[in-house]
Amino acid sequence: MTRTRRRRDRPADGRPPGRPDPLRLARAVVVAWLEVESGRRPLEQLAPILAPVIARRIAATVRHNRGRGVAPWGPGADAVVACHGQSLDEGSCDAVVVVRIGPRIAAVAVRVEQHRGAWRVVELARPEDGYDAVRTASLPESPPTPALSAAPA
Repeated sequence: MTRTRRRRDRPADGRPPGRPDPLRLARAVVVAWLEVESGRRPLEQLAPILAPVIARRIAATVRHNRGRGVAPWGPGADAVVACHGQSLDEGSCDAVVVVRIGPRIAAVAVRVEQHRGAWRVVELARPEDGYDAVRTASLPESPPTPALSAAPA
């Protein structure tokens, strides 16, 4: 019986040492984001790992909803159901975090990229937010997608 030994300088998933798992970060950021939106966590705790445009977007949403007395996600996430992702290259990862909020199941899209040697969340959105993707180093400019139209009657 031959035993294979894992190299001590790499984690089990093959990442270089000292480099955190982007999927774990995506999962943690989504939970923290839901806590920010429900008023249980200040945005300042999350802001250092968010791209500035994402932090501004969340701040505007929180201000708008608190002014109306609304928490869009209710009291916060009950549980993370699943987290799926794919590394696009060594410096970026796309993930979908599925969360249960009361009786509702929701998906949150997250894009994580390397920025100055650390992971940074450069996209964070729910389908119902309706935001266009933020242009980043790993998401080049693409032509607009034509709108779908109903079949002629």
